[in-house]
Amino acid sequence: MATHLEIMWKLLELHDSVSLSKSECRVRRGASMKQWQLERWPHLKSPDNNSLESRKKLLQKVAWDGTLEQLNGLLNFGVPVNSQDNRGWSPLHIASCCGNLPLIKHLIHKGASVNLRDVCHYTPLHRAAWTGHTESVECLLRNGALADALTSSGLSPLHLAAANGHLTAAKTLLKFKASVDAKDINKWTPLHWSSINGHTEVLDLLLSMGASLEDTEHTGVVPLQLVVIAGCIQTTKYLVNRKVDLNIRNQDGQTALHIASESGNEKVVFLDSGA
Repeated sequence: MATHLEIMWKLLELHDSVSLSKSECRVRRGASMKQWQLERWPHLKSPDNNSLESRKKLLQKVAWDGTLEQLNGLLNFGVPVNSQDNRGWSPLHIASCCGNLPLIKHLIHKGASVNLRDVCHYTPLHRAAWTGHTESVECLLRNGALADALTSSGLSPLHLAAANGHLTAAKTLLKFKASVDAKDINKWTPLHWSSINGHTEVLDLLLSMGASLEDTEHTGVVPLQLVVIAGCIQTTKYLVNRKVDLNIRNQDGQTALHIASESGNEKVVFLDSGA
């Protein structure tokens, strides 16, 4: 069971979105825009930036924290709106990750593909869902983004919103008919991801949309068991209060109480609830 959990945690760690998206957004947004303009924009017409590749790199920088004027300037220089870096990120991936709605709208107006994939098969919608930018999520969906697009690990945008506790982004995805039962490569649904990360509000939302708490088919584990493994006390209480079956066994024949005992989690007590 522990090995299975470790593998699942590695899934998102292997993707650059786990640390890069948030940290780079913060760093770039924290930098002085005026200083960035002074350092970068005057060099647009310099000999060093005459090549298309140099201008593509500038377009990537503008997508992080630039202005519409800068964006238009580069597009007018002939930089393809769907140009991608070595990770497969397009300007729209970047703007979506950072929640830069004006740039998102303008890039789409200029022909940016809302369903373009990066090297891990993330679309701009995945990036917006991961960082929880609800307005960006809705804008992309209204412009044709696929609500149930899957990454190379089988993650849908709803998986990512649920894993990170982005309630309003999850609501928006569900409003656009995202599948509440989408399964990743290990058959985990958004409910599994919200459970193991202790996001009770998202968990409640998914349950209200028909997600199952007790289906062990294919996964061999139910959300309650994941919550116990992660030591999420409040979420454990929430699930127990919903009268879930405490005696469901995982693929190793263990119940949630067995798992709690093995892990030495004395705070998780099911005896009064019938375990």
